[in-house]
Order: sequence, then structure tokens, then C-alpha cells
Amino acid sequence: MEGLRQRIWTRLRQTLWFQPALASALAGFWVVLAIIGGPLLSGMDDLPIPDKDTIVELLKMGGGSLLTIATVTLSVLMVVLNAAAGQASPRALPGLMSDRMTHRALAAFIGGFVYAVTGVVVLGLGRDGDGARLLIGAGGLLTLCLALYRMVLWFHHIADLLKLSSMIDRIFRTGDQAIETYRATPAYGLRLQPAAMPALNGPGLVPLYPRLTGHLRLIDVARLAGAAEAHRLSVIICHRPGTAMHPQKPMAMIRPHDGRPIDEALRNILIGCFDIGRDRTEEQDPLLCLELLCETACRALSPGINDPETAIICLDRLESLLTGLVARPADADAPADTEGLGRGAAHVVLPPLPLDLVLDRALMRIARCGADAVEVSCHLLQVLEAIVRNAQTEADADVARAAAIRAHAHAAAALATIHDRDRADAALAAIP
Repeated sequence: MEGLRQRIWTRLRQTLWFQPALASALAGFWVVLAIIGGPLLSGMDDLPIPDKDTIVELLKMGGGSLLTIATVTLSVLMVVLNAAAGQASPRALPGLMSDRMTHRALAAFIGGFVYAVTGVVVLGLGRDGDGARLLIGAGGLLTLCLALYRMVLWFHHIADLLKLSSMIDRIFRTGDQAIETYRATPAYGLRLQPAAMPALNGPGLVPLYPRLTGHLRLIDVARLAGAAEAHRLSVIICHRPGTAMHPQKPMAMIRPHDGRPIDEALRNILIGCFDIGRDRTEEQDPLLCLELLCETACRALSPGINDPETAIICLDRLESLLTGLVARPADADAPADTEGLGRGAAHVVLPPLPLDLVLDRALMRIARCGADAVEVSCHLLQVLEAIVRNAQTEADADVARAAAIRAHAHAAAALATIHDRDRADAALAAIP
């Protein structure tokens, strides 16, 4: 339950409406507080009490201006999202929509507008005692100052956000955090499945199908481990988060220890442990940001854009992420970290994330799209060389060498001159 609350809270903070709605509620609360607490200040003769008409004019002017600024902010945000979809990837939009600086700016503008409207209505109803006028006027000035501060910060922030390098860096920072989380807990506290997944029609196995079509975004491992312990189940998860799912594709296979059938109530509990949604999230999906960097590089290499330097920048970021991934690989045979998950975690297994899949999703599309650009092909081979040199196991090094051979084959088939092919041959030969 704690994991579910944390997930809901995280999603709320990332929505575009939550902070403006919260700021609007706080604005209305301040006006109500001014009405209630205003009589307590009426006896203080040394306080400067503003004129009612002055406060109304201030609120009208501020409210109209803030509504206009909020409208402009949303229009500029749409421009930024369109630019991100064209320059980087449409799948990068959720990250931009959860930008905290934009949320805070919208909260200041819309909250200030709601405060102005509420204040004018309250003063128009005759709730204009000296103390109430003082508090409402002070709140109006504070709201305008905060909105001005947020406006200046946001204008600078949005100018920086429009740069492609900023978008790439944002994806990289998110990916770096996702990779670190994966390296710390590759199975999220469950057990990694070392062998191939059993057949769907294996003896005693009951498939668990989703009810929605979308992506597997998150697995509530604590709730799933608790259900496995309480109902004496073995749970074999078929797919890692990030996989596309549909009602005919099993999420997991269940084996009851006592042979009892799985009733509908238990099935609903187990299905509720898997979050199926429209868009992938990076919380348990380290491949997402790698694929976004790969897609940004391929978009830059398209004939309409023809920007190999951006592809090289993406390769530099991918090198940092991938070398960090193999520098301390997850051990599939190591005991799971089941702290806080109970004994049920030992009965839930998760498929591993093989390095060949990671390299294929992160690099091979760039190898195909940039095969005719010698600088991109050589840089990609240098990335694979760094992976080989940092790999802590010979198996990971062999996977990177095999990927280098495939990337070199794409380059050798596309490069037009002997000089360029010699450069690609030298880059491949440099891999130990």
C-alpha cells in the first residue's frame, strides 16, 4: 500500500495541473483566513490600512495580467513540446511536461489569478473590514511579487530548454539515475531468473493476463511479494517493465504451492500489482532513456536534418551510461535483497536484462542510420571499445565485441571510399 501511495503521489507531482490546482486552493484559503483573522487586527491603530478601491484596482490589474501571462506560458510550452518532438523524440515529451520550473511558474500565475478574483468577490460582498483589507492587500502584493519572480526565472529557463543540448542532457540525467537504480537492485528485491522462461503450458502454471493494452510501466514488488507469501504462490514474471502488453500476452505465470485454483479475487490482486499504461516510465525501465538517446541520434542523422555532431553527442552520453552499466554488472546468481519485502520475495522471479538487448536497443539503430558517416561509425566503435575495456566479465566483453562486428559490417557496406573504410577497420582493430 505504501508503494501504491508513493506511486500516486509521484504521478500527481508530474501532472501539469496539480501544482496550479494546489496554488489556487492556497490562494482561496488565504482570502478565507483574511476574513476570519481580519477582525483581530482591527484594533491596531498603528497599522496602515489600505483603501478598498486601491486594493480592488490592484487585484483587477494583477489578475488580468497574470491570466494573460499564464495563457502565453501554455502557448510557449506547446512550442517547446513541438520542438522537442521534432528535434529529439516524441517519447521525450512526458519528461518535459513534468518540468518542475514550468509547474511552479504556472502555479504562481494561475494561483495569483484565482487569488485576485476571489479577493475582488469578497470585497464586493462587503467583507471589507480594516483587518481583512490589510491581509487581502498584503496577499495581493506578495502574489504579484512571487509571480514576477517566477516569470523572470521561467523565461530564462525556457530559452535554455529550447536548446537541443539541454534536451539531451535532461534525458541523460534521467537515464543516469535509472541506470544507478538498476545497478543497485537489478531485480527490485526479487529473484532474477537465470534460465529461460518456462513454457506457457508448463505443468501447474496458470498464466496471468493483463486487462489493458499498453506498456508494463511498473511492478509493485512489495505488494506482489506479500501476495505470494500470503497465498503460498510462486510467481514467474514474464516481462520486465517497458514491454508492450495486451490481453493475450501473459504478464506472469503463477504456481500455487498447495495446488488450489486461483479465484477471481486473488487474480484481481495479482493483476493490480502490474501497472499497465500508455507511456513508459523510467522508474523500473533503464532501457527507456537509452532508446531516447538512440532515437535522438537517428533523427539527427536523417537526410532532412543531417547533423552528425548531435549523433556524436548522443553517443558520448550513451558511452557514459553503458560503461557505468557494465562496470559493476548485476549478478544473476546473487541472493536477492529482500529487505522489507518479506519471505514472499524469494518466490517471485524476474527475467534478467541481457546486455545484448541493451546494446541492440541503444546502439544498433545508430549503426544502421549512421553507417555512411565515417565519423559516426568510428565514434560508435570507440563507444563499444570503452564498453569492452570497462566490462567486469568476459561474457559482457564478448557481447560488446559481437556488437562491434555488426556495427562495422554496416559501415563497411555503406562507406564509399577506401580511406573511410580503412578508418572503420582501424577503429574495429583497436577493440581488445
